[in-house]
Amino acid sequence: MGNAQTSPGILAVFSILILLPACGEDLPQLEPPNPAFTRFVEGGSLQRRSTESGFALGYIPSPIRPERHLFEREASASDPEYDMRDPNGDGNTSDGLLTPVRDQGGCGSCWAFASYGALESQLKQSWALALDFSEDNLKHLNGFDSGPCDGGNIDFSTAYLSRYDGPISEADDPYDDSAESEYCTGCAPVRYADSVVFLPTRAAVTDNAYIKQAVLEHGGLYASLYMDSPFYNDSDQTYCYDDPNDSYADSNHAVVIVGWDDDKYVGQAPPGGRYGAFIVRNSWSASWGEGGYFYVSYYDESIAFSSLAHFEDRAESDLAVDTAYTYDTLGWTGSIGYGDTVAWGANWFVPEQDEELAGVGFYATDSPTDYEVYVYENFDGSTFSDLTATAGGTVAYRGWHTVQLDTPVAVRTGDGFGIAVRFSNSDSTWPLPVEMPFAGYSSASTANPGEGYVSYEGSAWTDVTAISWCTECSVCIKALCRAPVPSIPLPAAEAYGRITGGDLTHVEEVRYSFQGISGQVILRYQAWDVDFAREVEILVNGQSAGFARVTANNSWGPMQSLLLPGGLVNDASENLLTFSNTYNPPKTYLWGVREVSVEAEVIPLPAPEAYGRITGGDQTHVQEVSYGFEGLSGEVELFYRAWDVDYANEVEILVNDHSLGFAPRTLNNSWGMTQSIVAPDEYVNDALANLLTFANTFNPPKTYLWGVKEVMSDAEVVPLPAAGAYGRISGGDHTHVQEVSYSFQGLAGAVTLTYEAWDVDYANEVQILVNGQPAGFAPVTSNNSWGPLRAIVLPDPFVHDASTNLLVFDNTYNPPNTYWWGVRNVAVE
Repeated sequence: MGNAQTSPGILAVFSILILLPACGEDLPQLEPPNPAFTRFVEGGSLQRRSTESGFALGYIPSPIRPERHLFEREASASDPEYDMRDPNGDGNTSDGLLTPVRDQGGCGSCWAFASYGALESQLKQSWALALDFSEDNLKHLNGFDSGPCDGGNIDFSTAYLSRYDGPISEADDPYDDSAESEYCTGCAPVRYADSVVFLPTRAAVTDNAYIKQAVLEHGGLYASLYMDSPFYNDSDQTYCYDDPNDSYADSNHAVVIVGWDDDKYVGQAPPGGRYGAFIVRNSWSASWGEGGYFYVSYYDESIAFSSLAHFEDRAESDLAVDTAYTYDTLGWTGSIGYGDTVAWGANWFVPEQDEELAGVGFYATDSPTDYEVYVYENFDGSTFSDLTATAGGTVAYRGWHTVQLDTPVAVRTGDGFGIAVRFSNSDSTWPLPVEMPFAGYSSASTANPGEGYVSYEGSAWTDVTAISWCTECSVCIKALCRAPVPSIPLPAAEAYGRITGGDLTHVEEVRYSFQGISGQVILRYQAWDVDFAREVEILVNGQSAGFARVTANNSWGPMQSLLLPGGLVNDASENLLTFSNTYNPPKTYLWGVREVSVEAEVIPLPAPEAYGRITGGDQTHVQEVSYGFEGLSGEVELFYRAWDVDYANEVEILVNDHSLGFAPRTLNNSWGMTQSIVAPDEYVNDALANLLTFANTFNPPKTYLWGVKEVMSDAEVVPLPAAGAYGRISGGDHTHVQEVSYSFQGLAGAVTLTYEAWDVDYANEVQILVNGQPAGFAPVTSNNSWGPLRAIVLPDPFVHDASTNLLVFDNTYNPPNTYWWGVRNVAVE
């Protein structure tokens, strides 16, 4: 960006470098360009426009030096053969992970076809998206000096994609192999490409395991090689280039590696290395080679030695982008540093509209690179201040990477903000990626003062254009923004999502807002057509609170409730509630929500107070009482007392909307005895807050008296059968002094309980209860000894047929905690 000026040639840049200060002083230095690039610019001797057979080529070397892979001979890939055309090897290619082979025609646009061949394969493999992107638009609008058919490389594609000029749909800009073809200048990109990973190039012809692994994990790999007709065998579609200089640096064509075959015979390969080849996708139409593919020997002395890359395009829900603010329109063309592996870069951006800063993009110049991102509100020309967001981590390889901010930062029209990044390389002393002009390659690179800054320690900053040899340099950091998503105020009865015959404007997520509330909050909603347990995530102020439960297809599920912990909810300021369909980046899943509301009447446990519709007491919980308790692993025992329950199915007890059963009846105007009920492990959140509800199903008319009190939870429930000994046992367990609680699944009919008791001194000391109903007492045993195996019948009316049952051995003498007693080998049948 900025006013265009004549760009210096490579030799002019080198002459300036001679005058630079030594490493470690105030000004940074420039890493010398890739020797292959220098040779290309000075003479272009390796740049052939076509093969002897007349097929177009088009690869141009990058000014960035390739990074050699650290060859680890002991590495291995999983299978001797893998082919993305038929990934499971069953002979049926209907499950293939590749889009159709294209034809570059007579245009030197192989790099564009290789780039999109790799990207399209990654999207199909990762997200089941069969997309077709416009190579025509890419070859015309990449921005570099070479003409549309005069060649390029993966850097061209990365610059174009990272500044959000594409990818454009092939349907919007169909391919034409003419350099003068018409092309679209206003077409909307299909999606934002998050990352382009520049893998290290091969260290040797036997250095192949990491390439195989990358194909398995990321799809097709962009790679360059040297194509020369004499090295191709048309009879079996095999190829092996023998570099006459053994430089391993010759490349003139870009392709896609889509698999391998360790047993493929390549007769042109050297003796001892004739078995084994990469399966490679070309761009010379499906009538060439094996349907557009060929086999390149592992011993080829050019493939993946100059360039190797793959795409990592995440779900659009991870980082949706509407605007990419950038100064480095041509991306990374040079690296600078202070003679150390650490350096800082920053850009000051002024937004053109109200937006949200959702993420930050940058290039990493080393493998691996640690990064720290800082977003600031103010900058005085030398120091950034008022930090608003941070992020940090490590990227494994060089290339273009994006980082999503945990919470988007609101930015306002005309109100600038700064993004600073600390780069920490593993080895390279050129940590800072910059765009700079090279004559005949990137002369469109221009810059203005006040845009980009560099620093050795991140405290004092220097305008990068103030460096004498870098007056047209831009720092490779981008601000990735999106339009603010309008929120719907709660309560909201309307249905939103991607609903047949209804709303289609909230395909990926629905946002709601609600006022500040202190304490825990109950969220209520209905979900529609949720197919997977982790499909629709629910977030409060950007923090996950759980997932919507699965519903039947094309139908609304029952009203659901979710407890939002107080720590997630703003007490005074507005809250943002989001239903996010994590499966919907392809925008194909039907789903929706409606009847969304929040309420603050949550009582933390334990709670001795009485609630309900109680004579002379509480009248605010006429229909239900809601309690909250922390996450607990395993089954949970819940204790309570109920008041004036007239019917066996009047007061339903639910945990996180799962029914546990009903409170037993009590006498009119009186409290029943303490009851307990088990919440199965699968109903109880281990880490998230839990919602316990006593709902009077008879009381929507609000005429029935009823209530609960002394509600508490206890996670000490032992599932049956249980051989271990529990109680207050000499030399053993002392954690169950008063009672031991067991659970068992629902059983129809009467149930036989078997157990052994220890040191029971009195006939009515250890009472046995099933779901709160007395079933008898354990017989007396000798002191300090286990009695024989006992059996007792639990009557059918006491035992739940479908829901979990609670079995309790209660030492009624032991509130003083002084009596020895215990049980073991407890089972039911």
